[in-house]
Amino acid sequence: MKWLKMENRERSSKGIFNKLNTHIGFQNLKLDIKTYYKAAMLALCYIVLMDFIFGRMCPILLVTGLPCPGCGMTRAGLYLGTFHFDLAWQMNPMSYAVALFVLYSVICRYVIGCRVKGFSILLIVLSFMILAVYGYRMMVEFLPNLQIQLNNQEYIPQNTPMYYRKESLSYMLFKLLSHTAWGV
Repeated sequence: MKWLKMENRERSSKGIFNKLNTHIGFQNLKLDIKTYYKAAMLALCYIVLMDFIFGRMCPILLVTGLPCPGCGMTRAGLYLGTFHFDLAWQMNPMSYAVALFVLYSVICRYVIGCRVKGFSILLIVLSFMILAVYGYRMMVEFLPNLQIQLNNQEYIPQNTPMYYRKESLSYMLFKLLSHTAWGV
């Protein structure tokens, strides 16, 4: 009986290291790279080409000129990575929640070596949160900026991506049609 207590004490003293299975995590990483490398290369080519040709990556922004729910997320992630937390918040407040979700997923999948518990539910909740914050930002930040721009006043964007881009395809098409149809 004494040896059983000793074995339990040794097992509990290892704590979290019992749960860590870096071998499985490394296998998961190799499997994910093997499975998704083509999609990752395609996404990288898209980003480089779009940035080189248009200076922007977001197709919604290029076509409509309107900011999308994820607008500013890349810059916010870069600011988080360089510890500029105030600028990350200005770019997209949801970058903190996305960073925590990614960190949780990476730790579960590659450090502990287990499935991400509640992945689908967390992703759905995160998506609704992003949409809610987007709606709020459209009302509070975008609409006042749009009023300034529509009154043909000079608008200089602050540290926020929430403004209308006149270099969009829809704006250029509108201008082209308005010149040809009405002779304006």
